[in-house]
Amino acid sequence: FVFDRNAKCLPFYSKVSERMFGVAPANRPVADVLRLEGTERETFKKWVEAVFEEMLDFADLVPLGPSKLTTSADKHIAFDFHPMRNEQNALQGIVLVATDKTDEMKARQDAERERSFARRIVQIVQHRRQFKTFVNEAQRICDELDQKLGSGHGLDAEEVARHLHTIKGGAASFSLVEIAETAHHCE
Repeated sequence: FVFDRNAKCLPFYSKVSERMFGVAPANRPVADVLRLEGTERETFKKWVEAVFEEMLDFADLVPLGPSKLTTSADKHIAFDFHPMRNEQNALQGIVLVATDKTDEMKARQDAERERSFARRIVQIVQHRRQFKTFVNEAQRICDELDQKLGSGHGLDAEEVARHLHTIKGGAASFSLVEIAETAHHCE
């Protein structure tokens, strides 16, 4: 879609905008279409003013504008801005090109998970003895905590925190991210 110096969308836009933003942009404030709130909304307003005043080159100001939107449906939308000029080369509007990067983000996350898994395997293979020691220690800690819980004597919070910290550190050293994060959360 295209918007003017008042940060209002012009009446023409691509139909994919409706699907991407969940609203028809025509004649709406850009901040509403992009769901900007509070300081983001104010910053955007100032950015639009600066761009239309053309005190700096358009290309130099673009990185200062909003670059993405993550929707409640976990859509990742990237923004790119292009000047729309008249015959006298004066800025008349800004074309916002939105690109759905959701699949790309998911592919990156999947690739990172695979790299993390590979690091985990390499760490375990290279340090088998230490890994076995970690597993045995973690099992001993869990058994001890379970036994104390079952006995009805309760647990010492400081002791539990120390044990969780031990598990967290060992898990992190072998790239066992999920275990390290869970131990950290419990800690």
